[in-house]
Amino acid sequence: MVADASITKKDKNDTQAEDARPVVDSSYVGWKQVGGYENADALNLQDLLDDSHDDTYLSALIPSSIQSKILGDWYQNSVLYLGVMSGLLSFVAGYFKMKAGVLFWIFIITGLFYRASIKKYRIFLKELVQKELAVAKIENDYESMEWLNFLLDSFWVKLEPQVSQMIVQQVNTLLAEHEKIPKFIKKIWIDEFTLGIKPPRVEVVKTFQNTDNDVVVMDWCLTFTPHDTVDMTAKKLRNYINQKAIVKLNLLSAKNETANIPVSVSEVAFKVMCRLRFKMMTAFPHMETVNVQILEIPEIDLIAKLFGDSILQWDLPWTIPGLLPFVNSMIQKYVGPMLLPPFSLQLNIAQLISGNTLGVGILEVTLKNCKDLKRSSVSVNAASIDPYLNIYLGSASSTILGSTRTVKDSLNPVWDETIFIRLDNFTDPLVIDIMDKREGNIDDKQIGRVYQSINKIRENKNVMKNLKTNFIRNAKPVGALNFDLVFRPIMETKILPDGSIEDPTGNASAQDFNTGLASFFIEKGEFVVKDDQDDDEVKKTLHYYVEVYKMGKSFHKTGEFKKELKPEFNSEYKFIVDDKRKTRFKFVVKSVAKPDDEPIAYCIQTLSDLVDRTEIDKTWIPLNFASNSLKETLPFSDIKLQISSQWKPVDMGVGANSIAYTPPIGVIRTFLNKATGLPNLEKIGTIDPYAKILVNGVQRERTHSKEGTNPIWNESLYCAVTSPNQKVSVECYDVETASKDRILGSFMLKFDDLITKDEEDKYVEKIDEDPRTKKLLKPTKTSQSLLGTSKARKKALTTRPAYGNKRFAGEVTYYESFYPALPILTLEEIQEVEVLNKRKTKFQEKCDALDLKKLKKPQLDEIKQEKVELKELEDLYSYKLKLDLDELLSYNTGVFVISVLSGEMATPGCYIQTFFDACGYSRYTSAKQSTRSVKSGFTLDAFIKELEWSVTTLRVTKKKNANKAESCVSELVIPTIELLKNCYYKPGIVSLTGSGTSKLMIQVQWFPIIASKLPQADLITNYGDLKITVKNAKNLPSADLNGKSDPYCKFYINDEHSFFKTKTIKKNLNPEWNETTKVQINNRVNDYLKIKVYDWDASSAADLLGIAMFPLAKIDPNDVATNEFSIPLFGEDGTTPAGTLNLSFEFEAKYTLSVKKEEVKVGDIASKGLSKGISTVGTGLGLGTGAVGKIKHGIFGGHKGKKKNDPLADDEDED
Repeated sequence: MVADASITKKDKNDTQAEDARPVVDSSYVGWKQVGGYENADALNLQDLLDDSHDDTYLSALIPSSIQSKILGDWYQNSVLYLGVMSGLLSFVAGYFKMKAGVLFWIFIITGLFYRASIKKYRIFLKELVQKELAVAKIENDYESMEWLNFLLDSFWVKLEPQVSQMIVQQVNTLLAEHEKIPKFIKKIWIDEFTLGIKPPRVEVVKTFQNTDNDVVVMDWCLTFTPHDTVDMTAKKLRNYINQKAIVKLNLLSAKNETANIPVSVSEVAFKVMCRLRFKMMTAFPHMETVNVQILEIPEIDLIAKLFGDSILQWDLPWTIPGLLPFVNSMIQKYVGPMLLPPFSLQLNIAQLISGNTLGVGILEVTLKNCKDLKRSSVSVNAASIDPYLNIYLGSASSTILGSTRTVKDSLNPVWDETIFIRLDNFTDPLVIDIMDKREGNIDDKQIGRVYQSINKIRENKNVMKNLKTNFIRNAKPVGALNFDLVFRPIMETKILPDGSIEDPTGNASAQDFNTGLASFFIEKGEFVVKDDQDDDEVKKTLHYYVEVYKMGKSFHKTGEFKKELKPEFNSEYKFIVDDKRKTRFKFVVKSVAKPDDEPIAYCIQTLSDLVDRTEIDKTWIPLNFASNSLKETLPFSDIKLQISSQWKPVDMGVGANSIAYTPPIGVIRTFLNKATGLPNLEKIGTIDPYAKILVNGVQRERTHSKEGTNPIWNESLYCAVTSPNQKVSVECYDVETASKDRILGSFMLKFDDLITKDEEDKYVEKIDEDPRTKKLLKPTKTSQSLLGTSKARKKALTTRPAYGNKRFAGEVTYYESFYPALPILTLEEIQEVEVLNKRKTKFQEKCDALDLKKLKKPQLDEIKQEKVELKELEDLYSYKLKLDLDELLSYNTGVFVISVLSGEMATPGCYIQTFFDACGYSRYTSAKQSTRSVKSGFTLDAFIKELEWSVTTLRVTKKKNANKAESCVSELVIPTIELLKNCYYKPGIVSLTGSGTSKLMIQVQWFPIIASKLPQADLITNYGDLKITVKNAKNLPSADLNGKSDPYCKFYINDEHSFFKTKTIKKNLNPEWNETTKVQINNRVNDYLKIKVYDWDASSAADLLGIAMFPLAKIDPNDVATNEFSIPLFGEDGTTPAGTLNLSFEFEAKYTLSVKKEEVKVGDIASKGLSKGISTVGTGLGLGTGAVGKIKHGIFGGHKGKKKNDPLADDEDED
């Protein structure tokens, strides 16, 4: 939900509208409108043959044989003299005061000669072109692209109006809203625009040989040439329209149409030779990068006229001397460093498609040392050199990206420092300057410079070790630098067509990585004026800017804005994040007039919260006023900023810090009751749907699968959240045993009314007793692997559904609860607090020793900055508690975190899985370990309801999605509390045993959750073994002619198949059985026991005597004595009494395994075979009778493995 960014009062909106520059619609767009084309202007064959110079007056008087002689080269050579002669004759006529009629004849004669000459000259040029096309050319290595040019020619006439309209609409809007356009321009817009009917052409192409297999290098000659319209008739001119654009601007008043000044640009022509380098790859989009290089300065020509086509038109290129050479020099100056050799512009196609603007990754530069550094002979202090290094990208004129420390007086300095640089592309060289530190106000002197290409780093597996290169000064080496380069790419995730997230490393928790690249974009602001204030008066006093602090340090400022209630900052900052969980910003609005005074307003946001807000389109953030007294004096009632953020994880190789865990603010409990109206995607049988909950697109927990389109799950799914704005969603899938599970639909969970704070700014518990319902949104046919931003994903959801015609795929009923976490200090934070306290003490001692009145302003600013930084860090930890392990163990409910740091697998090619308590599905599955060594660590969390009973299972398995019932390579089952006791303060090594032995080094954390009382369905007493004693029945109805019955009982859990049958008691209405059975219960609170009592008949099917329904929630798992019940029986109609049944229960609480080993359904294989051929069906036929039984279950409703003589099989009457 996007906050409303409009001013609430109507008159405020009116004032803003009056000041805004209007968006003006264009008068003529497209070649038809600009050229005045009508249907009657369509050209026929005769029109194409007509020539405006076919007949001239001179050609009628002079024979063609004479014309070719006297109007050929002779005339072209003497036309200058003819022009001079006509001018001289005109002068003579004027000098002797002759009549104007004499001038008429002079003009007629010279004009006829000139017109006839031009005709002859143009005919000569056309014949020359035809001759060139007819003559066979000498062979060269250039290829033609006529097929592409023909394609453009065919479609351009129809495509151009739409393209022009799109350009005009977007550009006119930008011109109206652009803040850089001077305010005295009241209106500016494109009034006429067309690209013409002649498209750009690719003249020739040259493909280079002997390149790498995945590299294609080509030279393209691109031209854009307008039509030659000199020989055309008026009808032709309306069909052959050249490029033309007329921009109009108004300097006086937006309402005064007579003050519009037109500027036209037409007949733009250019020719450019460019070189393209394509780097191919196997995965989509099959093209990794494209390098574009212009081989020479483009040849450009155009016609630009001030005042347009009016009689006052002023031809700008020719009227202003040197304009075109100046344009060419500007191209060389500004475009040269980007596109002219040896430089090129690199486009990362996958990055562009995904919407990633942060770059391709991080370059790690390890600067070791410098050997044999040479002193500068002209140095001010040549006897001593204090060297340090500056690092740039592209050129030394760009921003310094990093600097080393200064080594005092050394010609062989040693730094051993690592600097991380955000990398946009691989074409810009790495520039390293070695500088000599000077004392006082003298500028530091450059000793030498190094240019290092990084284009080859990917071909060396992203590592270039032990590099050695010389610093150069005046083309001479002045020392050798030893350094290493490591490229760390972004972990780009893909959104698969089913909505799940997959990234190239195989690590499902890439989004939870703690290091990477990030940016924030301050888009807009809003100052809401108080009702008793006048907007115009308030606007006159506005002159503010926004300053951003990171961990107490100022590191970014926006531009200033004046007299704007809705300023558009459009200020972006990109940076490297070495610890996402601790990165937080303070956005402060300050007055330009008094920047050192108290700020106007501020807000504090963590990086995680900014990213989460962007994901859910909740980018408007209200600001807090600096103080209540200041709020009273200001004319604003509210101030907001619109801030969005991007985040891309990068493994920076900094050990445990990369996988550090962000403490949660609490856990969300989603109790999924049921789903209704799910679509049946199966061709044979019905679907087996299950639901899972995802946080930021990563799966956390899932339910068991249930058969049918209206499943009842009654399961609780917990997930830890780190901010109220995290994107949490529920997705429903259909189990596919022969392929990947199919998504049925999804919906987003909203927590605006669930996650709240009290007056002390602490999160409070919220248990929602009322059921909620949400419709499942179907997936779409749009390939969502191309969608990197939430806006792009939203756009995809508006497209056609992936199946069926309806947009929704059923409805889900669920309940929501929130349990807050106890804010505590982690072990790392405890150490940081100790360092902070020492730093505060040292700072206080420093301030006490100084006389602040005698300090200069820079020294005072430095002290003030450090004070602000210490205050920010203190606020970061002040609200958290410091608890030792014994105190943590007193909390029985919490979030358990496991960090796998390293390990040794029993065999390569395996996955590491974690299971907790009764859940039979993996809480987390690692990436596939290609080797036996676990090189890349990972972190996972799980909500533990009862620490004293909790059990953790670590497994190494060959199958990625294996459940707990399936076989594994090695396994460890251990009480969770034991892991917490032994691996909390320091990492521990655990051994997993089985067919092979694996070892993992892990460290754990525990974050207590404050929960008044968890539901009974989530405790260990909800699982276990139920012992049922069938004692007797009373007052059963008679079913035989002798007034008696031969009763027996059958027991069911819910509506599933029978699990127990008693013996038959002959001729008795009060039978005594006293039989005992035991059954596994996986959901005691929500399951029920169903008992059917039958009368046995020898010659026919059994007769139903009565049915009893008993909720298992009535059983007290802690008291055996009170678990005896007399359960009433009712007839088949459900209302007629049919006696009572006496049962006793004993419940042994323990975690049970409710999953089974996954079997391939022949129904799935058959459905695949229907579309993929006979070979797949043949594979299905070899699966045996068990698989055939599965088909029978899908078609006839029977149960797998049931035979008619089975004692537990249902009697015919039950159907």
